[in-house]
Amino acid sequence: MHHMGKLRPLALLFLRVGLGVIFIYNGYPKLFGRRLEHIDEMIHINHLPAYFVYIAFVLEAGGGALLIAGLSVLLSVMRRSSIRDRIYL
Repeated sequence: MHHMGKLRPLALLFLRVGLGVIFIYNGYPKLFGRRLEHIDEMIHINHLPAYFVYIAFVLEAGGGALLIAGLSVLLSVMRRSSIRDRIYL
């Protein structure tokens, strides 16, 4: 099983890109798709403000794009480097 450790970064990349695509696929129709009527109906039934549709779009589509771009990886590297700098000072 130790030889599978070499494939771990590739598997994590596929997982990150796959989840990002799913988020974008679900977020895109909130503004530009035919399901807009269904989303408006859901918003009105739950007595939520109409601008929640835009918030959902930004969170889903933008979050998916950031996930594909690897923002969490970047933040993790920045956090680790700041911890390392504190240790050596």
